[in-house]
Amino acid sequence: MSLWDHLEELRWVIFRCVAALAAGTVVGWFTLDLVLKLMMRPLAGVEGKVDLFFDAPMAAFMSRLQLAALVGCVLAAPLVLWFLAGFIRPALYAHERKVARLAILAGAVFFLGGVVAGYAMLFPALPMFIGFSFSGVKQLWPLNTYLSFCVHLMLAVGLSFELPVVLIALVQLGVLKAAQLSKARPYAVVGIFVLAAFITPTPDIFTQCMVGMPMWFFYEVSTWYAHKREKRKAVSDE
Repeated sequence: MSLWDHLEELRWVIFRCVAALAAGTVVGWFTLDLVLKLMMRPLAGVEGKVDLFFDAPMAAFMSRLQLAALVGCVLAAPLVLWFLAGFIRPALYAHERKVARLAILAGAVFFLGGVVAGYAMLFPALPMFIGFSFSGVKQLWPLNTYLSFCVHLMLAVGLSFELPVVLIALVQLGVLKAAQLSKARPYAVVGIFVLAAFITPTPDIFTQCMVGMPMWFFYEVSTWYAHKREKRKAVSDE
């Protein structure tokens, strides 16, 4: 294929990804009542301490759109990964295609697991944040701000759960070695927390750690897997 043919194919891949996200968002729009109930549950432990309100004429619409977009991202994630893999599949060898198929499946599962983990983090995180309030001061939160925080945290944790999939896939393909991962650990840890600072919804250190610590853990797991794989390969070659 020529360069223009590749660009044309890429254009259609992007179009299909956007269409999948749009279709998922439409589904999310018609399930907003259920989704909103789920998003309110983390506040159950702080009843009476927080009042939610709309602070702008378009705030209600934007809040609905945020929730619908969250559902759309969750539903479309497997299809988006599949479309992207289909674009690079012709350039892969047979063993690389096998790794890519497993990475797509694992990537979808880990992303969904990360979104669920991000949702679970809200239950201890919100009471902790509210606990820093001054005595006698009532907390008034714009609903769109609250939902934005929740959605961004859930998506950030979902993306952070993709790290082991990428690293282990590169280890399987022979691109990364255990020694490289071990040597790069100090720089990787700094990079992980810098990335966490960019993708988390707030600049506070607590939220950054909630995203950065799982990524660090996954990096260590990937390093351990690389060591184990190389030991098994050395034994089988003897």
